[in-house]
Amino acid sequence: MTLRNRRTERDRFSSITIAISALLLVLASLGHAELYWAHDAGIDTAGFEGEAQRQAYAVASQSIGASEPNQVTVDADDAKFYWTQSQSGADGITFEYSLWAANLDGTNPQQVLSNSTFINNAITPNLFPFTIDTADNMMLWPVGGSIVSRLPVSGIGVAEQLALVDGTITAMSVDAASHRLYWIVETTTGIKLQRLSLDPPGGSPPVPNPVEDVLTLTDTIPSVMLAVDTGVTGRAYWIGLNDSLHTVIRYADLVVPSQGDLRDLDFTAITSLTLDPNNGKLYWIAEGFDSTVFDYVSMVNRGNLDGSGTVETVVTGLESSWRSSLGIDTTGQRLYWTRSTRDTTTFSISGTLQWANIADGIPQEILFGASSPPVGIVANAAQGKLYWTNPGQRSIQRANLDGTQLESDYITGLSSPEAVTMDMVNQKLYWTTESAIQTATPIVQNVLTGLDSLRGIAVDGDTQTLYWASGEKLQKASLSNPTDTQTDLVTGLASPMGVALDLKSDKLYWADSGAGLIQSCNLDGSNVQTVVSGVSSPKGIAVDTHQGRVYWTTKNRIHSSNLDGSDVQDIGVVSDGNQYLTLTSKGFPLGDVSGDSQVNAYDAALVLQYAVGLIDVFPVEALMGHAPADTSPQHYQVTVATVNAKPGERVSVPVEIDRSSEYLSGAFRLEYDPSVLRATHVYLGLTGAYWQANIERAGEVRVAFVSTRATSDTVPLFVVEFEISGTVPTESVLTLADVELSNSLSVRRQNGYVRVLPGQTRLLPNFPNPFNPETWIPYELTQDADVRLSIFDSQGRLVRTLLEQYQPAGSYATRQAAAYWDGRTQTGESAASGVYFYQLIADDFTAMRKMIIAR
Repeated sequence: MTLRNRRTERDRFSSITIAISALLLVLASLGHAELYWAHDAGIDTAGFEGEAQRQAYAVASQSIGASEPNQVTVDADDAKFYWTQSQSGADGITFEYSLWAANLDGTNPQQVLSNSTFINNAITPNLFPFTIDTADNMMLWPVGGSIVSRLPVSGIGVAEQLALVDGTITAMSVDAASHRLYWIVETTTGIKLQRLSLDPPGGSPPVPNPVEDVLTLTDTIPSVMLAVDTGVTGRAYWIGLNDSLHTVIRYADLVVPSQGDLRDLDFTAITSLTLDPNNGKLYWIAEGFDSTVFDYVSMVNRGNLDGSGTVETVVTGLESSWRSSLGIDTTGQRLYWTRSTRDTTTFSISGTLQWANIADGIPQEILFGASSPPVGIVANAAQGKLYWTNPGQRSIQRANLDGTQLESDYITGLSSPEAVTMDMVNQKLYWTTESAIQTATPIVQNVLTGLDSLRGIAVDGDTQTLYWASGEKLQKASLSNPTDTQTDLVTGLASPMGVALDLKSDKLYWADSGAGLIQSCNLDGSNVQTVVSGVSSPKGIAVDTHQGRVYWTTKNRIHSSNLDGSDVQDIGVVSDGNQYLTLTSKGFPLGDVSGDSQVNAYDAALVLQYAVGLIDVFPVEALMGHAPADTSPQHYQVTVATVNAKPGERVSVPVEIDRSSEYLSGAFRLEYDPSVLRATHVYLGLTGAYWQANIERAGEVRVAFVSTRATSDTVPLFVVEFEISGTVPTESVLTLADVELSNSLSVRRQNGYVRVLPGQTRLLPNFPNPFNPETWIPYELTQDADVRLSIFDSQGRLVRTLLEQYQPAGSYATRQAAAYWDGRTQTGESAASGVYFYQLIADDFTAMRKMIIAR
């Protein structure tokens, strides 16, 4: 391939300042995912993952008196891009160069600075090259090619001279990590890479920061392109020519200065260079010959910063694609997200919904051509439905989980709906607007109003409690009376974006975008814990209680960890502008015939049904995430009874369910204190079921059962017999650590106790004794009794009756439970110093002890 128009070596580099075909490229930011470049007709932009280009700013066709953009740079923090513009005079000889600025979408273009006129196509005009210091909102350029100057990007103020350089500067770049300005300068002794600190100079009066020589380059032609990154790679990059006149990308290591060639691009003409160090990529605009049209064309290419791999073409005029919003899937193995597209002719926006399995991250498009993209997403695996908010259409829409049967007008006429959740108990949707929480019954109505910056919502259908993120706090309210029960759970957060419930462990999780944290707390707001820290602006969050994982989104990635924050993983699916998350069903492990992502007793029950011909198809074969029609999903309350016992006795503890019907199987793990109790037997209360129990492990009882038909017994699920091995009166808790019922959407657990009673009724010594002015009188009851506790003086006269009531058996020996005497008589007077007696009467039991007041 020969160079176009047989350019000279210098022309290939210097013509970028004025040539009609010249392009200059910069990255807006990873957040905007946009590339900007200048050409003779204006400023163009495109997404750097291959999205189609659009024009951000247009100028008139090149002619005498018309203007032409040259170099462009971006300040993503202030959502601005800047460019130099050459204005040719009517005589065709003079050129005036000016600096312009516009919003990243091309709106509000304004001339910032115009201060010089140059004669005869000056190679180094007054505003070329230039760069932006985003930290200080300053633009920097070499006046006359050698005076390093800066001025606020507003264009208001006097230009400050930072340094005088011995030579002509051809390329400049600010390194944000070190806050230094780097440049390439052509001197009489060679081409050099130099730098200057942009930090305020020290000393009094201040001594200007010195110009530092970094490296003398091996180049024979000074580059007009330079990109520097000390934060990640510690390198500077530029374009040069080798001995074969090939275009090469060169680099210099800046810590221990050295230089080398990164990539040989043959005779390709390069007109731009920029870095994406966080992702290890280098972008450039290449001009090459297209044999199909017999002409030279431009394209955005990229390669790895270490020089490995092949060159990828990123932008060649693909279909327009704009920012998208992300969601995830139900039990944690499928991801859903939205992607919006813009028609470059009509500028209308349309949206699609896509999904990918977490394991491979390969996107699959499944859904719709709406006029605007979804934002909040929630999935109902039992219904097989996906719901999402569509602010642009002011609606909530839904479809099947596979994208079929779209209902774009499911709920309409809303005001900017955003986050959405579902009460699975009552199959009822709730969603947020900017200041209100709403539902539909079926008429849309406000649940709560007057809220601030709502950014997440979750509902517990069992307790009918609503949770949400508002402003800098998490709040909750009872759905039965939300206005009067609205309370703050956690305050002082930076910017909570999403909330998710783990009803298995009674936890609330949220993503604090401002603080970069994934956090959790109990449902009452206590025990706030940081699960994962150092997260880059997390937004959406979802909890997979079956797999014990929490998922969250950052700007363009999806991540997950165990619920305790361990095993953090990058799921690897990329999307722009993701928002809220939801979870649906996953791939099925071997033996999981139910499709609930687990191999458990329910699968055994289904196998039995299949074996005897009660069912012909397993739920997993029908791609269902729930039981057959006769075992529809339910919400259950499982309760462990509280019983009394004495040391050495055996006691039976029933485990009951609020309604014993329509479930095929169950599995339970009951934990107890082996220093107080010893499990001896387990009895299943259900009839016609196969079951197995394990009491061999001290401290726990495991029970599992399966049946071919739904149960309808009213007896307890099972009964555990314990022997009391402890001798000290206490309340020993019985904890339902794990509960599974075949067709449960949720299971609420209520723990019980074994109250170990005293071996006999006793009156114990008071404490302290002697005392002044108060004391406590302990006692123990081996059975329920009518109790009377009285105080007498040494003459046998009644001083005061402390207690006269019916009391259950138990130990009343602690300060909290014992009878209290403040040393006063029945009339409220202080009792005199001396000997007193206290008497306990409990049914047929009577006892008396002596105590002393010492004033």
